[in-house]
Amino acid sequence: MNGIFPLIASSPGAAGGAASDLNHLIGEGVELMIVGMGVVFSALVLVGLVMVVLRLVAADKQPAAKPSAAAASAAAKTPAEPAITPELIAVLAAAATVAVGRPARVSRVRFVSYTPGHAWTERGRTTVQSSYPVRKSVR
Repeated sequence: MNGIFPLIASSPGAAGGAASDLNHLIGEGVELMIVGMGVVFSALVLVGLVMVVLRLVAADKQPAAKPSAAAASAAAKTPAEPAITPELIAVLAAAATVAVGRPARVSRVRFVSYTPGHAWTERGRTTVQSSYPVRKSVR
């Protein structure tokens, strides 16, 4: 790769040996850069080809069979939410009365689905619930 930078070798005042060594080092650096970039781009092309092949293989698979009518009717009979019974409302009203220290009326009850692992949701719910002042009465 000698001769990539001929201006360095012909610069005035530079010793012939030092300029030749510098030219050689710069040439090796450029060669290393080209080889390194070639390896990286080759790897990227290979990854792209693997992705295309995997997409074609996945497209050949048959879609999953739909559930039978019996399974669908059984799923429809299963309630999405647990039932809210009058006993549950009475228990909630009693717990609220004890927590607040005065008679409390339950105006609305709904289940919040709990999905473990959602730290942001749990933290937000904790923040909102802890923002309400709770007065405990001493009897």
